[in-house]
Amino acid sequence: IANLNSNLGNVALQQRQFNEAHWRLDTALTTAQEIGYKRIISWAQANLGALATQLGIYPEAELRYQQSLNTAFELGERFLIANAIAGLGDVARARDDASEAWAKYREALIMFNEIRAMPSVLIILVYVATLMSDHAAPRAVEFSVRHAARRPRRVRVLGAQESRERGIAQRGLRLLQQTFLRDRLLVAALQ
Repeated sequence: IANLNSNLGNVALQQRQFNEAHWRLDTALTTAQEIGYKRIISWAQANLGALATQLGIYPEAELRYQQSLNTAFELGERFLIANAIAGLGDVARARDDASEAWAKYREALIMFNEIRAMPSVLIILVYVATLMSDHAAPRAVEFSVRHAARRPRRVRVLGAQESRERGIAQRGLRLLQQTFLRDRLLVAALQ
């Protein structure tokens, strides 16, 4: 039930049904805490952080992402760690703190790249591209994109999250190709 509510809460969040998302995610978190299902605890905390970010409640968002990060560290699960760090980057970006957002995204990007979570790498690269100037962005992301392109690997993600990440990754790749068309090295790495 915890997993189901977490997934349904994520879907409601993507559909901007914030009350439904909050109820589902809070229920998932409570259920997961009762049975000690730490993976879902971390996911629900991160999704509650995303919800708080979208609502502009940044202290709550930071708290939720930090709780998710702590739980992910307990599990030693690198994907969840990188996801929580990227969430902290989202909060910084929403607050217009580009340097803090870049620092968090860079940390998450390195970790996602190491575990070959390519949809997540591309999503972060799109966020980085929005933070950096046209001249800085290609240098900031070129290594990771080139490195990721050399060693593609299929990423296993659960349910609705998989289709969401694939769609975002495809849009992100198109955006990166359009944005950095002038940079031959980056365009070559994307092909």
